[in-house]
Amino acid sequence: MNTIGALTSVLFEHYPELDRKVDFRIEYVFNVPVNGIFDDYSNQYYSLVLKLDGFDVFQDSFLKWVEISGGYYTRGYEDPGEANSRSLYGGISINLAKLLYQNGWSKTGKTLEYFQLPYSTLKVSKNLD
Repeated sequence: MNTIGALTSVLFEHYPELDRKVDFRIEYVFNVPVNGIFDDYSNQYYSLVLKLDGFDVFQDSFLKWVEISGGYYTRGYEDPGEANSRSLYGGISINLAKLLYQNGWSKTGKTLEYFQLPYSTLKVSKNLD
C-alpha cells in the first residue's frame, strides 16, 4: 500500500488535471478510546474523493462546492470487546479546501486535500461481513 501511495503521488504530479479532480484522504474520528493515534485503525476512514470543482462543467454551478467520496474502514480489530467488521461507504461533503484557498488560507487548504475533517462527510455505509 505504501508503494501504491507513492506511485499515486507521482501520477498526480505528472497529471495535474487528475489532481484537480481526485484526492485520497484519511479521516480520524474519536469513536473508541485508544492508546495512540498512529496504530489505531478503529477510528480511521480511508477515502477516495471526487472534487466536482475539478470539472469545467460545474464551474458556474453551486456543485463546484460538492465532493463525493467513497471509502473503507474497519472496526474492532484492536478491541476485544467489539466484533471485527469491515465496511465500505459513500458520502457527500462540502469542498472546504476550496473555501480556504479562496480566502487566503492556502497551507490549511492544502492540508485538507489529504485529511478530511472529522464528521464533515455525510456517509452511508455497507458492512462487508
